[in-house]
Amino acid sequence: SIFGEGCLQYECPVSGFWGLDCAQPCPTGAGAVCSGHGACSEGRQGTGDCFCSQGWSGPLCDVPCPGMPVCNSRGICSAQAAGCQCFPGFAGPECAQECAGGWRTPCSLQGECASGATGDG
Repeated sequence: SIFGEGCLQYECPVSGFWGLDCAQPCPTGAGAVCSGHGACSEGRQGTGDCFCSQGWSGPLCDVPCPGMPVCNSRGICSAQAAGCQCFPGFAGPECAQECAGGWRTPCSLQGECASGATGDG
């Protein structure tokens, strides 16, 4: 059971640590776990990874997501990518560029759009 006394076997005695022996500290940035912009996967079965709050990215959740709204609503802000991962047909660090031919028919279906955060459309 994950409730009651049995759950203690999965928790670490002190918050902010992970691993079978609870000896691994969660990542910190700006003096706080996950830079104060996310939550750490802690506990004996935790991974030590940060899960960023909306609007933040990067392994330490210390990189603000670009674009207003985030990624110009043309991509998702990813902790792993430390920025925007653009939807197909969009490019640039903020996903603000639309590929030639539009997102429905990028490159008029005659080629491949260099989309994504590092693409140029």
